Amino acid sequence: MNSKSILMGAGTALAVMLVVLGAFLNAIHAEAVRPELYDTDSRAAVARMHGGDPVRDAAAVEAYIGMNAEEQHRFAETVAKYMRGTGETLPEQLNEKEQIHFADVRNLIQLARRVSSIFVGVAVLLTIFGCWLSVHPGVYSGRAVALGTALGLVLLALFGLWTATHFETAFYRMHELVFPNDLWLMNPETDICIRMMPAELFEGAAARCLVRTVWQSALIAVLLLILSKHMRRLIQKWVNAPIPG
Repeated sequence: MNSKSILMGAGTALAVMLVVLGAFLNAIHAEAVRPELYDTDSRAAVARMHGGDPVRDAAAVEAYIGMNAEEQHRFAETVAKYMRGTGETLPEQLNEKEQIHFADVRNLIQLARRVSSIFVGVAVLLTIFGCWLSVHPGVYSGRAVALGTALGLVLLALFGLWTATHFETAFYRMHELVFPNDLWLMNPETDICIRMMPAELFEGAAARCLVRTVWQSALIAVLLLILSKHMRRLIQKWVNAPIPG
């Protein structure tokens, strides 16, 4: 492979990773603004944590969380609106530390959505650049793209495997990395947030994010393939067009 083929393969690998990471960040945003996350999903996770059923053991779940189903439903709607940026107030059940933490989370969620768009946009530009490279003689576009795609997917798969097998460690390290303070370290005796959002809740949310990431990445990949097909034709016509005058 010549230097242009290598460059195309590297660009493809980067584009693949950006597409998947962009889809993942968008999935995180979508999960964080779901009212059900703080409502029915929360009660189900608390029930599982105590080895029970959210319907049969509703009274025990409500006693542990400190809210009945109706109160938690209103709580969830308010938090979801806050995370979407359409609401500016948080539920009164949250203490000052929790409210500051939720503000930090909202900022990160909104940032994730913006970065997701940037990643996908850069992937589109890399795809167009790859189309431009592919029309030059001596560039083995099919082989370079295949190898680049495989490399990108392997790197992402290795990271995903480590995260899945070390979820608690990855979750803890992620909090250390993205939050500027330690307000996310909460006490179930004083903080309702940690009682209604145990680790089991985030494991389920992570699984849903994974599913959403897969189908969104596949959809974006198909759209990029269609774009690539048409862009190559346009660039080929432009490159072979006679110079005016």
